[in-house]
Amino acid sequence: MRYLAAGDVFRHHVKHETELGQQIKTSVNAGHLVPDSLVVKLILQEVRDKLEGQNWLLDGFPRTVPQAQALYEQKPLDVCLHLMVPFETIIGRIAGRWVHLKSGRVYHNDFNPPHVQGKDDVTLEPLVQREDDRADVVLRRLQTFAERTAPVVEFYR
Repeated sequence: MRYLAAGDVFRHHVKHETELGQQIKTSVNAGHLVPDSLVVKLILQEVRDKLEGQNWLLDGFPRTVPQAQALYEQKPLDVCLHLMVPFETIIGRIAGRWVHLKSGRVYHNDFNPPHVQGKDDVTLEPLVQREDDRADVVLRRLQTFAERTAPVVEFYR
């Protein structure tokens, strides 16, 4: 089974500074979800280009009813899972994450701390926290997420 995470697709476009990546970055850094039209375009293109004819699992998509409807029209699902995790748990996991930008190595204050706090284990260069990993940004995104995804759960019932 192939796995496709919406966040990975978004980060790819942001990293490669595509036009779509710039739009994603602006939304995420402001604490907003990426607009439906952009999400649908990106994810359905990935499904068509990379997952056609295979079994696949989508992570982080669909998150709104318009996204679910667009997916259903092109690729009806066999199963949909909705995991319920407390906000505090999610914020702790994300807000503790630090990245070495040049290599992409990821550290976490609790689960994978660097040998020297704030420094990459290999180069000793500074680690950074991505804007969208800050606790206040994560909380805003989660609140918006909860409001917008409740109807999606009903859509799939």
